[in-house]
Amino acid sequence: YNEEDRVHISQAWNLLLEKCGDKKRSCGTPYYVHPLRVADILAKNKMDAHTIIVAIIHTINIFGVTPGDIKEKFGEQV
Repeated sequence: YNEEDRVHISQAWNLLLEKCGDKKRSCGTPYYVHPLRVADILAKNKMDAHTIIVAIIHTINIFGVTPGDIKEKFGEQV
C-alpha cells in the first residue's frame, strides 16, 4: 500500500478503537479482534485499501457511526 493508503487504513483502525473502546464480544474477546482478522485475511489476498478499510469498520455502525460519517471520512467508495 502506498503512503496515502496506509494513512487511511490507520485512520479506520483508530476510528474503530476510538468507538469500540474496551468493549468485548459475547465470547469475551476484544471487539476489534474480528475486524482485524478480516482485514488481515483480505490484505494477505492483496485486496485494495478501500476493501481493507471496509473490513476494519464493517460493523462500526453499532457504535453510532453512520454511513454519512463513513462517506465523509473515507469517501464514496468505502
